[in-house]
Amino acid sequence: MPKNIDTRDFSFSRASTNFADAEAVSDSLPGEHRVNVERVNKFTGSTDNLQSSDAPVSFEMSPGETPSDAELIEVALDHVTSVAPALGFAPTEKIEFVPDPNVKTTSVGARVVNLHQQYHGIPVFHMERAVWFQKSGEIQNVTGTNVGLPPDLELKPAVTLEAAAKAAAEYVASPSDRVDSWTGETVAGVRIDVSKYQPTILGRTTAPMQPSVVSRGPFAEDIPASLVFFYQGPTTRLGWHMVISTPNFEEQYVVIVEADSQTENKERPKILYGQKSSTDMASARGKVWAHNPGINPNRETVDFPRAITDYPIDIESLTLPDVNFPRPWVDGGPIASGNSTFAVTGNTMNSINGTQAGDLLLFEPAQAQGDEQKVVNIFYFCNYMHDFFYMLGFNEQSGNFQKVNFTGTGTGGDPVLARAHPGPVFGTANMVTKADGVGGVMNMGQVDSTNRHVGVTLMCLAKNADSAKAIEEELTEYFGAGRDPRLIPPKLAVRSAITHSL
Repeated sequence: MPKNIDTRDFSFSRASTNFADAEAVSDSLPGEHRVNVERVNKFTGSTDNLQSSDAPVSFEMSPGETPSDAELIEVALDHVTSVAPALGFAPTEKIEFVPDPNVKTTSVGARVVNLHQQYHGIPVFHMERAVWFQKSGEIQNVTGTNVGLPPDLELKPAVTLEAAAKAAAEYVASPSDRVDSWTGETVAGVRIDVSKYQPTILGRTTAPMQPSVVSRGPFAEDIPASLVFFYQGPTTRLGWHMVISTPNFEEQYVVIVEADSQTENKERPKILYGQKSSTDMASARGKVWAHNPGINPNRETVDFPRAITDYPIDIESLTLPDVNFPRPWVDGGPIASGNSTFAVTGNTMNSINGTQAGDLLLFEPAQAQGDEQKVVNIFYFCNYMHDFFYMLGFNEQSGNFQKVNFTGTGTGGDPVLARAHPGPVFGTANMVTKADGVGGVMNMGQVDSTNRHVGVTLMCLAKNADSAKAIEEELTEYFGAGRDPRLIPPKLAVRSAITHSL
């Protein structure tokens, strides 16, 4: 497994001088529609959440009708253009979004239009917006992120796709020194000989992003490739974006290779971004408050993921749709990000970096009550409860939170963004759950009256004496005295789990 590469500088703080006064933007909107900038992404210098109030209904419909997807997309595009100064675009910056044709619908009837940022027809990597509509048709808010780009970016590649594909192939085939943390033995990586690989272009269109197909060579399938803009913070680079699968689909990688004239060697271009998009059993551990600190004053170092036997459930009665459950909590590292949860500090997109030791990634914050510990703990509990509820039946088919749905059911792309705020938040803690395929957002905060943080003092089901006692008392109604509440059939545990787990 090659080393992950990401040349973005997430410590970079982009000045927010592009922002127009939200009041001025509101004055240009129809009727009483007002917008308010709630959060700003320091890395991109754009608005994370632009909240609307008193927005007009943009559709003329008969009673009982709902707007079509095409109508919603048109209004969403017009709105983003109208409020662009409040999203962080300067007057001279190009505003260009391409809509996802599949409009999402939440469980309460809200509609969500997803927009992907482009620049002169070339996608901007990881820059997406979502425009939320209330059930009645009014715009509710705009979430996500974008980045303003200068007018002089290169649009034509200086590096050939063949040279970029060769560099990407050598990266994917690079040797691994991976060590299995469970056995201590060296894990043999997938051996791929690319010494004789000469990429050839099998097909290419004339669109600005130049979508192409490159010959597979020693890999599992032909390689899709296209141009993309890669925002690094201080600068933005033009790159060749490729998805490469190893010979037997053991692993898959997303690779971006420099394509502009900034490269020092056009024949051997550098990798700007290389990440494994597939998931394996790479191990991680974290030092967490697995109990309320008032119950146990010491943190514990536990495995990520926890073993099935660590959960208060009768494992003999389990029939799980994913035969490889539990899946890894961390998918690539080195941050607290995985298939079900991405944990960050407050309203930033800053996570915590673990320490790599062979194949083991360790999250061990120095300060037991510091902000980094809050991030580790919220990551731990979100993943713990994801796995616990998965065993109770809240799986992909039920619309759970997962980036990749390994069973092929439900809609992926919806991990939880878990925010551990240093200070208090509304209601001590809150969470927004959206349509299947749209990630949820959790907020955990400080309780000033007790000087405790809910991300640290969360209690696992049956890990706390009072919680376990409450569960046992409730389940006595079903089973009678003497039944161990940890050995109950999963479906009968749902009521108690929801009542007492958090």
